[in-house]
Amino acid sequence: MTLISARRGDSRSPGVSYQQLLDTDTGPVAPSLRLESPVYLGEADYPVSAYTSRAAHEAEKEKLWSKVWQFACREEEIPDVGDTAVYDICDWSILVVRSAPDTIKAYYNACLHRGRQLREFSGWTNELRCPFHGFCWNLDGSLRDVPAGWDFPHVYERVDEFFLPEVKVGTWGGFVFINMDPNCEPLESFIGDLGKHFERWPLEKRYKQAHVAKIIACNWKVAQEAFMEAFHVVATHPQLLAGIGDANSQYDVFGNFSRAITPNGTPSPHISWEPTQQQMFDAMSDRRLDEPPLVELLAQPVEAGRRGLVDRRLLVRRRASRGRRAAFEHVPDGDGRARAVVAHDPAISAASLIAAATSPPVQAGPEPACLRPAQPHEQGLDAAGGLIAGSVLV
Repeated sequence: MTLISARRGDSRSPGVSYQQLLDTDTGPVAPSLRLESPVYLGEADYPVSAYTSRAAHEAEKEKLWSKVWQFACREEEIPDVGDTAVYDICDWSILVVRSAPDTIKAYYNACLHRGRQLREFSGWTNELRCPFHGFCWNLDGSLRDVPAGWDFPHVYERVDEFFLPEVKVGTWGGFVFINMDPNCEPLESFIGDLGKHFERWPLEKRYKQAHVAKIIACNWKVAQEAFMEAFHVVATHPQLLAGIGDANSQYDVFGNFSRAITPNGTPSPHISWEPTQQQMFDAMSDRRLDEPPLVELLAQPVEAGRRGLVDRRLLVRRRASRGRRAAFEHVPDGDGRARAVVAHDPAISAASLIAAATSPPVQAGPEPACLRPAQPHEQGLDAAGGLIAGSVLV
């Protein structure tokens, strides 16, 4: 069902808007979340040939991939001088190099002698030596060594012309971007106000814990478009509807970047029943229908005046199949507010147990017992784990 508007581009799904959800938030809302920039892009059909034809692919190589800023790696992947990362796109291979403690360079990953790929894999090196004939460059791109140099006097006579060709490099939020267009717009102006959307979530203070990649037999736009909207959730992921506001999503376009926001911890407008806190948590933690809950939440109101740290005290019962006890601790975010409690049981993914929400400001004074790692004598745990008391913000 869709709420139809007489004006093109104003129609929307049923349920409150994302901004109306923010109006009900009990904590402060990041100013960037209050921004709205909807853009109506028209109704013209997009031709199938854009996904299947060689001509479209070649046009994208010429007008897109050879000219646009693109994410090549994270800075923490190349923390030390000599660290390298290989980035391949279409017919090009780019070698990103930490050439000095505060300098990242990127070169076409090809030897200037016969065009052999200089490095096939990411990793550390103290030189960029071609595995074919051994021509070698320093990390800064300058020529270092030519085997049988007596036979290449013309190279040594014009050594300044034998630097490795560079591509543009820019960094933002811990990400390393490259651009093969020597006349490209600087990254800083290209991304515009992107940074202000992440002031509350500084990505440069995060790191990549795991990298999972898969080659899919489809045009790149098909794969990307599958993950840029929540429209598919009701049909593809119905098990998530109890805890995701798919139809409450907001989509914005800001210059060279766009944004999609889909709220969690709120039921989908597509369902006609009101889920319990347990059902919402199960949906958010991706519980399978044939599995018991990851944890059981037994909500009890927090007594009045308890420092205003959390909205509820939750008793958390682990799965019976777990052999270790899980403890919880308070994790503040960047502005010092109580945000989440995570499990420290190696058998449980901490990320799947985080219930992020707003709460009143943390006040000075000793931490309540509920925000310290659970202790058996304080929380009544038996040797097998039993019940675990912790604070999860809901």
